[in-house]
Amino acid sequence: MGKVIELEKGRGQVVRVQTTQYAGYQLIDARIWYEDEDGEWKPTRKGVALAPWLACQMAQAILQLVENETSCTL
Repeated sequence: MGKVIELEKGRGQVVRVQTTQYAGYQLIDARIWYEDEDGEWKPTRKGVALAPWLACQMAQAILQLVENETSCTL
């Protein structure tokens, strides 16, 4: 596992964005994780793993939507 960034989602869940490798390819994985009854964090199937170039394009698209559709300033 590489770098990890967690965003609090609520109700014992976080969105974990991390660099990972699969079949020799580097990926950016954004996935919802939950805390089980034993206090252990586990991934859900809800998420996406993208090649870095595609993750960059998605980040740019999200920024455009946020700037155009909300009052959020970055």
